[in-house]
Amino acid sequence: TTLIAFSLVRPINLKQFSRDVLRFVAVGGFVGAGAMAFLYGLVFLATGRNARLARSGLTIFMALFSVVVFWHIYSVKLIYPRTMIKHFKLTLLGVGMAILTIIGLYILPDLFDFTPLNLRTWGLIALVLLASAGGMEVLMNDGSAGQTLPELVSDTEPETGYDHGVTG
Repeated sequence: TTLIAFSLVRPINLKQFSRDVLRFVAVGGFVGAGAMAFLYGLVFLATGRNARLARSGLTIFMALFSVVVFWHIYSVKLIYPRTMIKHFKLTLLGVGMAILTIIGLYILPDLFDFTPLNLRTWGLIALVLLASAGGMEVLMNDGSAGQTLPELVSDTEPETGYDHGVTG
């Protein structure tokens, strides 16, 4: 929202603003909450009931999921790599925000009560992040991804009802 306020990026035009915004908020909220609860339990059990490591993993996941939501607003979809290329500046901005957030956690771990993650936890975060990005896409498209493998790798973007004319 800060980037929009300072006119650094502009949001896409929604055909039915209230319906699309409420749907996006509900889907993003439920998918994010479900993914966070699942990830916390998964990391907690996979690391010998290490609650501090589970919380740290959840913090990283929240930073990365926020980037997925940011990208989704601008029609950049993690599960459609061509959209990441088409909107390269927004993709780079999201990656940069995530990197700065994660670096801050590693530089000041005591301030954030952060424990550096092991490889297993990073892998679990990646799996849950990809699943949640896919889940958002399915739920935002009336319960189906609506794409076949050839459509996923084609040059055209998926039809979601959003204006894909975003510069970025």
